[in-house]
Amino acid sequence: MQPRSPAVVGRHREIEGLHRLLADARGGRGGAVFLAGEPGIGKSRLAAAAASSALDVGMAVLRGRVGAIGTMVAFRPFTEALLSLVRRGGMPATDALGPYRRVLGRLVPDWDDGTSHDTSASPILLGEAVLRLLALVGKDRGCLLVLEDLHGADPETLAVTEYLLDNLDGQPIALVATTRDEACPAYDWPARRHSVARPDWSRYRLSRAMTWLSLPQAA
Repeated sequence: MQPRSPAVVGRHREIEGLHRLLADARGGRGGAVFLAGEPGIGKSRLAAAAASSALDVGMAVLRGRVGAIGTMVAFRPFTEALLSLVRRGGMPATDALGPYRRVLGRLVPDWDDGTSHDTSASPILLGEAVLRLLALVGKDRGCLLVLEDLHGADPETLAVTEYLLDNLDGQPIALVATTRDEACPAYDWPARRHSVARPDWSRYRLSRAMTWLSLPQAA
């Protein structure tokens, strides 16, 4: 049983945007919302509210975060998200993944036949494997993946995340990510991906499948 989020005050516009993201994913129109802001402004609370809303409508929910202490671990948020699904007994039969199940041995040790570190060397292969698994998990109900603290992510995690962003459209997958509004690869994504100067945005829709929410102080 995953905990429910407390009520979020003063974020009606952001909550509405997250609800649209979830509804689209349940309809097979995957997309992403990035929540950006200073520490303590409520990014994690909003992400938790999205997770609670997803659970309420029967969606699968996976969550992982980038570690803030100790050595940087490649792919940590994806490993954490998938292992939590395994622990809850929510992992579906994976025969449909074919050879991509072996690639996911990099993230799920029980699936590692000793070759996963070789077969998943490419972030593209691992990204495709994660995408297929999330689509399988979300079949007929939708799936929400929450990735927290991407401002501290390793290059490998960012590469897989970028692959997901490029391929969410047409999938039953919603991605919610949090990052600080400071210079870092995750915060600079809009400028790199969409050839726009980084504005002082409050809400900026980068494409049908990617929306950026920069959080001001709640009213």
